[in-house]
Amino acid sequence: PVEDLRPTQAQAGFYEVNERVKKLSNYTNFGLKEYLKERLIPIIIGPRGEAYMTDHHHMALAVLRGELKGKVYGKIKANWSHLS
Repeated sequence: PVEDLRPTQAQAGFYEVNERVKKLSNYTNFGLKEYLKERLIPIIIGPRGEAYMTDHHHMALAVLRGELKGKVYGKIKANWSHLS
């Protein structure tokens, strides 16, 4: 779930987010799933096992704000959960 991801970028431009919401809302459920599968969110597992996204912040926020079922796909790039 996109709500479980922690951002590593402090700000996101809402013009870009709103444009992505419009774009994503035009997809069918199957089309949206395929689109998101092609754009995996890079993830680092951090302290306490929390997932941090390192890119695609605008897309993740668009999925969240656009009420697009709140699911994205990601790829774990590193596991740093052993660090404090």
